[in-house]
Parts: sequence; structure tokens; C-alpha cells
Amino acid sequence: MTVSLVPTIVRLIVPFEKHQLQPFDFRTYRGYQKQEYVMLFNYANTLPGFQDLSNASQNFLFRIACGVDFVISSSYYTNCIGTESKLLINQDGTYIQMMPLPLLGDEPGTELMFTKKEELEKYKNIIKPRVKSWIEFMPLYEALHPSFEENCILKALCCWQTAHFNLQECDKDTSEVMELVNSLIIMSFFEIMDGDPLINEILSTTTLFS
Repeated sequence: MTVSLVPTIVRLIVPFEKHQLQPFDFRTYRGYQKQEYVMLFNYANTLPGFQDLSNASQNFLFRIACGVDFVISSSYYTNCIGTESKLLINQDGTYIQMMPLPLLGDEPGTELMFTKKEELEKYKNIIKPRVKSWIEFMPLYEALHPSFEENCILKALCCWQTAHFNLQECDKDTSEVMELVNSLIIMSFFEIMDGDPLINEILSTTTLFS
């Protein structure tokens, strides 16, 4: 007898409602808060094999976890709110209007909209990855439409998948363990998601997480 692990009802957990969202302001944006970094480090510390890594590799995996959380959490919240609203939702409850797409900062004359060169560079560094995520990653994530639990598994899987290709040269033994765990996670996730081929496509989008 085959038992499906796919839930019949997709459970979504969001810390805010649509009417509570605030417009994103790149000028006041300061990134993750200290407590968020602490939470992400504690999260990375729970990944299998983390304690066996060198200090440099632990630091690298932590940064990978931050990048993955940035993309996956934003995609999860955006999907929960609904992409039909054309809003990209950030982890802090702010949104960026994606219709029309915001300027990337490279367009002719864009520099005239900013008082300082540093302000323009900050804008480009913040907006470009978000537009890239909206165009390239969000359609894949929306089609997958994971529940909260599935999203958590996907986040861990993306951390392992991204770190594996970057740590295998400096930590050979650890990379072998990571490859094994990664394979087990993939098999488990495919079982949970009923073998959805979108998983492989999402996992190949590692440049978004760096």
C-alpha cells in the first residue's frame, strides 16, 4: 500500500496580513537585525555536520543560510499574499511594487534621481537581487506552492545544495557527508512533494543564494 505524504490542505503561516504591509524604503533599510542574525546562526548550527566544519566553513555556511533565508522567506511570504497583487514581500513586512518593475539603477539618467553616488549604489545593490528573484525564482516557487513545513525543508535543502558545491574542495570528508545527507533530504523531499520536478529546477538556481 502506498501512503502519500502530500497534505490535502496546504498550511500557510504568515506573521502579517496584507493590510499590515508597509512600502519598502531603501534609504532606511538596514538589512537583518541583530536578533535575526542570531536566529539564523542558531539555525545553521542545527544543520547536520555543522560542528565538524572548520571555522571558516562554518562562517561560510552561515552566510549561505542568510542568503537562502533572504530568498526563500521573501518568496514564501509573497506566495502567501498572492503574486496577483504584484508585490514582492520582504521578511520585515515591507513590499516592493513589481508592476511596473522598479528601475534597476543602470538606466540612462537614473543617477539624476539620487543625491549621492553612494545612495545610487545602495539602491542598485538592494533592488537588483529582488527583481532577479521576482523574475527568475518566484514563478518556480509559486508553481511549487509549498506549505509551511515543505518550505522549511526546501530552505534546509537549498542551504545544503549551495554549500556542497562550495565546500567540497576545502573539506573533502565533510563534503562526502554533506552529499549523503543532501541525497537523503532530496529523496525525502521528493516523497513529500510527490516527485515534483520543480525541485531540481529550484535547486539549480544557486546563484540567487550567494
